[in-house]
Amino acid sequence: MEVDRALLLVEQRGSTLAKALLKRELIPFNFDSLLGVKATITRASTSKGLLLLPLPVRLRQEHSLYRAFSQGDVLVVHQLGCIAVVVERQQLESIEAYKAGEVIEGLENLSRLPSGATVTLRITPAERSI
Repeated sequence: MEVDRALLLVEQRGSTLAKALLKRELIPFNFDSLLGVKATITRASTSKGLLLLPLPVRLRQEHSLYRAFSQGDVLVVHQLGCIAVVVERQQLESIEAYKAGEVIEGLENLSRLPSGATVTLRITPAERSI
């Protein structure tokens, strides 16, 4: 059975800061690559209302119907090799981003995370009930 949802956990010092749900139907070309990451330590950075979280995986260009993003949306930014969380709603004109899912818990923690903070990302298959 093919997994079509994944849970992204953002952790710092052993505590879960936030949870996000990623959906295969939004990012079909990158979903399996993201699931393959399982866990990685990365350094967060902020830019133009986005929390950028670099990943050790090559991301591909997607074809998305989403052009406007809301606070709490999780995006794939293939040009930067990262996923991003929209912490402040803004127009994203200088980068190409694709919606991958939404933060379901802890958005306020992510919006307070300073640039340069070290976090652990865990990506696991999600239950259908989430």
